Amino acid sequence: MPADPSAAPTRQAPDAIVTPGARALYSVATSFESSSDPQAVLLALLGRVAAAVGARSAWLLAPGDSVAAAWPDRTAPPPEPDPSRVLSLPLMHAGIPTGTLVVADPAAGAFGAGQRHLAVALAHPAAAVAAVALRLAEADARAHRAEEAAALQADLAGAVDHDLRTPLTTVMGALQTLARPEWAPADAELAALLESAVRQARRMGSLLGDLSLTSPSTSRREALPPDALRALLAEAARAGIGGAARVPIEIPAGFPPAAVDPPALRRALDGVLRRACRLGLAARVEVAAWGDDAVIAVCAEGPGPLVPDLTTRLAAAMGARIEESVGADGSTVVQLTLPGALRPGPG
Repeated sequence: MPADPSAAPTRQAPDAIVTPGARALYSVATSFESSSDPQAVLLALLGRVAAAVGARSAWLLAPGDSVAAAWPDRTAPPPEPDPSRVLSLPLMHAGIPTGTLVVADPAAGAFGAGQRHLAVALAHPAAAVAAVALRLAEADARAHRAEEAAALQADLAGAVDHDLRTPLTTVMGALQTLARPEWAPADAELAALLESAVRQARRMGSLLGDLSLTSPSTSRREALPPDALRALLAEAARAGIGGAARVPIEIPAGFPPAAVDPPALRRALDGVLRRACRLGLAARVEVAAWGDDAVIAVCAEGPGPLVPDLTTRLAAAMGARIEESVGADGSTVVQLTLPGALRPGPG
């Protein structure tokens, strides 16, 4: 005889057999579902813990007892200890103290044994969420401080450049006028002093250029065809070795336009070639293509080192790689790789 369907046991839906404690654990452990903002995650965490234990307010105290977050009133101070109305739960994650979770103002007037046990159980997932959120918050704060420092550095560099370049131009003009043949001093020592002053004024102008290049700024990349790139390299050679010097520059036929930051590239190569000149080494410049990368190599006939600290910093600011190596014949090669410089632009 078929069984009476009414006598069969009733099967509960999956959600109905999940205990409130398990739901609370899941809710707290998934607080990051609420937002990717660390502060919003901490507020969601506090709200979920408070809802689970029947509390109307909660705080997260960072190590040292500073308030990292407060719910629902973000400005409310943490309460004084009260055994019946305040629960303080030390949080540990990976063996490291994360802070203290404080819940208060129970809706029932006091926390019962069940609520206390649940709060203790929630401390473990709460510690994991809080640890990640606090690290993200600190990373965001460091990034914000770095942005502020970069903006301040850019403003300072601009102010110094503006305040010094105008008087320097006046000084340089006066010195160059005095150095003209009709005004040049007859005394050899005075003439040498004047020549030294002109060199130092030019050096100061170069340093102002370095200051502007190393300060944060928007990208100055330009797509230079081979002839323009050759002219830029020749200008760097004249600045580094001297106007009368001629440095061989080899660019292969059919070389595509290269996207570079002209001032930074010129100054970086200027520094390398100036080192070669000071060491009395003959140098040449070779340009090559490696896939989408442009490679500019300075080859010097003798030992270095040829890369100044400023050139290293400029290369990093350009997103370039710079390497110095010594060949079997004792020659030195400085290779500057510009990633993606030959990649065709949009359109």
